Amino acid sequence: SYIAQDHAWLANVGITGPLPEWLLFFGVGAIGLPCVIFGIVFIIITSKHLLRDRVPVDSVSLDAKTYQTEMIVQADSPIVGSTIEAAGLRQLPGLFLSQIERSGVVIPAVGPNEILQAEDRLGFVGVLDSVVDLRRVRGLEPATDQTQKLKGSSSSRTLVEVVVSANSPLVNQTVRNSRFRTRYNAAIIAVHRQGAKVAGKIGDIRLRIGDTLLLDTHVGFLESHRNDPDFYLISQVDESRPTRHNRAMIAIGLLILMVGLLIGGSYINIPPILAVWICAILMVFTRCVGGSVARSSINLQVLLSIGAAIGLGAAMDQSGAADTIVGWLMGSANEMQLHPSVMLAILFVIANVLSQLITPYAASVLMFPIVMQTSEMLQISPLAYVFTLMIAGCNFSTPIGYQTNLMVYGPGGYRFLDYARLGIPLTILVGAVCVIVAPLVFPY
Repeated sequence: SYIAQDHAWLANVGITGPLPEWLLFFGVGAIGLPCVIFGIVFIIITSKHLLRDRVPVDSVSLDAKTYQTEMIVQADSPIVGSTIEAAGLRQLPGLFLSQIERSGVVIPAVGPNEILQAEDRLGFVGVLDSVVDLRRVRGLEPATDQTQKLKGSSSSRTLVEVVVSANSPLVNQTVRNSRFRTRYNAAIIAVHRQGAKVAGKIGDIRLRIGDTLLLDTHVGFLESHRNDPDFYLISQVDESRPTRHNRAMIAIGLLILMVGLLIGGSYINIPPILAVWICAILMVFTRCVGGSVARSSINLQVLLSIGAAIGLGAAMDQSGAADTIVGWLMGSANEMQLHPSVMLAILFVIANVLSQLITPYAASVLMFPIVMQTSEMLQISPLAYVFTLMIAGCNFSTPIGYQTNLMVYGPGGYRFLDYARLGIPLTILVGAVCVIVAPLVFPY
């Protein structure tokens, strides 16, 4: 994730010097790859011991609202011939595969080594988020032909939750006989009944007052039925648009184009930021991603923190704060006669601590003037320090340190201290590898 921003940063701050373009582009990888290798080995060896207190990934609150849903394995699905485990159907948190119906025969208590076959009907019981995730598994479709008969394009579809009201004509009707698609241009793909287990196929379920239905429908359903007396409550499920698998090759092609432009952009006068923007706009124009999704992906808080950090970095440089810090560091170095590699380790620690408090990029901006002045006073090349500063932005020690840490925090059932327990020694390892490798790649 550092490729574009680090390369652009090096160019913007003017320290590229006589180094070839390919080295500037892949320089961070020359240091990062050994860190990745050692880090993976460390996690494999120690994670079972250091994460001994974590909550099992499939642990679910007893109060969670669970749905019953059925999915059918398409004949051309890539998971045909795979086991339940290999297909990833046992790894979704809060989801339980209750049965498989195959050629009219029901297989209960499905084991992880059961082989999936085409046209298998999979019965799941799970929380809403996991039911939504099922729609993203390629080759799995809701086990009802009603979704294929809905009006409108599949790309405009979304999931909506509704609660059946006492005045609804759906009460005491089975899903199959309710003419739901004809009435509402929507298909019922899952049912939740508070305090009771819903047994049988979706089509055979007899609806009751207060049942929560998960619908596959068009984006205008919410507006069209906002005041419909048939439902007590209507709410759209966030991020439930279907995955556009038919755009996968286009997206891969645009990714390759972006990497090519980043590598060769200097030869055709295309700055890295422009290369990224070109490919991002093409992603929208080719419908790999919707415009609204692209806009919602822009994290204003991160942008504001980076902007503020740039100002703070400039203030540190112009106010003399950076000079004061460097003077203190250099005074200590002169008294203790510290080697440049020891100073490199000190800078890594300071930058890493800052990155836990603010964003990694912002921490790098704050530390950059200190790094440059330190290298000047030591009369050495700044490149080893600059690339180390990039690596020092790693955030393993807290769940709030980086977006991906938060993404796995809840679904993984982790505790706050799990990050410190594994992240602190991992950070120390990465720092040690970086301090050793950086001077070898970029000599002082």
